[in-house]
Amino acid sequence: MSAIAIRIDGRSPRWRGFDFTAGMLPPGATFQRGTVATVMSDDGRAIVVPVDQPRYAAGGGLVLEGLSSNLLPDSRSVAGWDRDRTGSGAADPVVTAGPVAAPDGLAADRVQFDAGAGQSRLSRTIAGLGATAVHCFSIWLRSDAPGVGPALALNATVGAPAQVDAQWRRFVVSAPAVAGSATCRLVLDAAAGPATASIWAWGAQLEASANASLPIATGASAATRAKDRLTLDWARQGVADGAREFDYHFIDGGLARLGTIVSGGLAMMALPGGGRPIARIAAP
Repeated sequence: MSAIAIRIDGRSPRWRGFDFTAGMLPPGATFQRGTVATVMSDDGRAIVVPVDQPRYAAGGGLVLEGLSSNLLPDSRSVAGWDRDRTGSGAADPVVTAGPVAAPDGLAADRVQFDAGAGQSRLSRTIAGLGATAVHCFSIWLRSDAPGVGPALALNATVGAPAQVDAQWRRFVVSAPAVAGSATCRLVLDAAAGPATASIWAWGAQLEASANASLPIATGASAATRAKDRLTLDWARQGVADGAREFDYHFIDGGLARLGTIVSGGLAMMALPGGGRPIARIAAP
């Protein structure tokens, strides 16, 4: 019986593709992005990556995302949001800057809710939005007193109360778009949990998408992160020109097959969506 050669990395010698697990672009890969972008480190820090530099996830793998905008101004702070309450004994939320550092290294906002027998609410409405099918509101929260915190709400859609603890965690809610505007809320409802809560908040984001992308920092107005553009030299892998499909192997073990055009040996790769880190891209 003849032996079958297997490389020490476990792949067949005929494997054709590009590996991104080393935290750098492999030979034959080039990358462009017209703006800075953010990636989260393994210790929860928000790291800004320069223009035209690829991003690598904390657990390994290349991050590829499409064009997206954060429609919420002042993304790092909720101090300018509207405050109200409803029901017996409820009070407006109180927002202060505290000593706790946000993922970007600056002081986070502390929000203290007292819902009494009703609701205590923090909200921001963005008007003048274009037509889209769905919006997604996300924000990072943590608390010194682990337990049930406020729920995220977007327009008429209210998510489950956030289970907050001492780690920064991102919470997300998606909802059908309302023509021309979107209202994002943090709502503490005494009927759904505790009457009081104290949380830290950072990184509010509103996108015209069903899913949240990585944080996009904003100042006085909305901001856009450009599309990631990965070009691979398939000629060096013996792949002929034409319409081709390639296998995207994700760090989490998932697989997707996406199509693109190889021309002159080169192909700008399709974006898989969802921000899942890519371990390698291979020719089937």
